[in-house]
Amino acid sequence: MKLKSLFELCDGNALDAIQFSMLLAPNKGLKSALEILKSRCGNPLGVVQAWIRNITRSPKLDSSNIRKFADDLDNCIKALTSLDCINEMDNQQSNRTIVEKLPRFTQHRWTKELDR
Repeated sequence: MKLKSLFELCDGNALDAIQFSMLLAPNKGLKSALEILKSRCGNPLGVVQAWIRNITRSPKLDSSNIRKFADDLDNCIKALTSLDCINEMDNQQSNRTIVEKLPRFTQHRWTKELDR
């Protein structure tokens, strides 16, 4: 069941790398799949860079996608905090990039909050 859930959560290169694990006995397949994923995808620096890239390269926001962006940003903050890398987002360039994605009205409100 755990192995099946893992397969459902993976896609792309990660899924391709563990395909053969489904042919093994469940306990061996799960162990093998987790080892492969950890060696290929478990690099904390790569995870941090992927989260930051996800946030900074997202399209400009409007009312239809601002909630999703807020959720992505919240997840990013939690992930970076758990990896003890939150300082990677705490810089002027990242903050400027994030604010510039906001609708104009929200940018102005954000500026007022900073001034206050």
